[in-house]
Amino acid sequence: MKKNKFYPLSLLFFLCAALTSCNEEKVLYGGNEYVMFADTLYYMPVTPDAEKTFDVVVSTTKKDNKDRTYGVELVVNKSNAIEGRHFELLTNNVTIKAGELTGVVPVKGHYDHIAYGDSLALTLRLLTPKNESWDMYGKETNVSLIKCIPFSIDDFTGNLKFYASFPFDQSVISFYVKSEKLNDSTLIIKEAFSSKYDLKVRFKDNKVNPLETSLSVAEQVVFADAGVGRVYASTVDTKPSFYSSHMRSLYMYLDMFVPEVGTFGVYQYMFKWVPQSEVDAANNSTNTPFMMKNAAFDLKKSND
Repeated sequence: MKKNKFYPLSLLFFLCAALTSCNEEKVLYGGNEYVMFADTLYYMPVTPDAEKTFDVVVSTTKKDNKDRTYGVELVVNKSNAIEGRHFELLTNNVTIKAGELTGVVPVKGHYDHIAYGDSLALTLRLLTPKNESWDMYGKETNVSLIKCIPFSIDDFTGNLKFYASFPFDQSVISFYVKSEKLNDSTLIIKEAFSSKYDLKVRFKDNKVNPLETSLSVAEQVVFADAGVGRVYASTVDTKPSFYSSHMRSLYMYLDMFVPEVGTFGVYQYMFKWVPQSEVDAANNSTNTPFMMKNAAFDLKKSND
């Protein structure tokens, strides 16, 4: 009986919480009108597309029934990117149209004048009336220029130097494998862990966001072990795998496991494209084929 007495009270608390939540969704900003950059830091991808621009967003806390225009200036003493060489500021003002909360400042990067890995940035300052500037956010934003090498799966086909530990050794070893294109987003690495199984790697499309360089390995068999049977591998969300078009390399964190039994652990692997001349030199050396350690070579064959 005591249990039932508390039920209506708990229901009342639940309804109050639900009503409060609904009311909170309808709360609108009721303070002063401020104008600011939407963020204090932007990462601007610079690609070979000469017509591509990047929008630095300016936002306001309140809508207005008329257009509002503000000046924008380059803060030279806080910028190491040079206007006219590394980038172009396509306008020195920004307009927030009537009934809207945002406007944009378009910036264009000069791909050929930026080296991969350059640490270049520009600082912009918004010129607003003092009563429309919010001290908490300030009037400036920093735009970092990132040169993005175009992705092509063909850059990763051919010979790859494979750096690995598990299941070959306790320390990192290296040897060579072959790769081929299945389609424009999927690479097949031949006999990566075993002569019976290939490794299928999928690249995420980065046409919309050139800064997107992630890759994934769906759950698949990679080798067989005499003791536990077929061992599977897959990428993990907690340690994202990625590729570098500039380095022509793949960096993977793979969970190696036996379904319904358990995992051996998450291991890091790297594949780097190399020319045929390097493979030929390795095969002509006094080392084992493809410069593999004997222990790794024997393990790879014995697991098949």
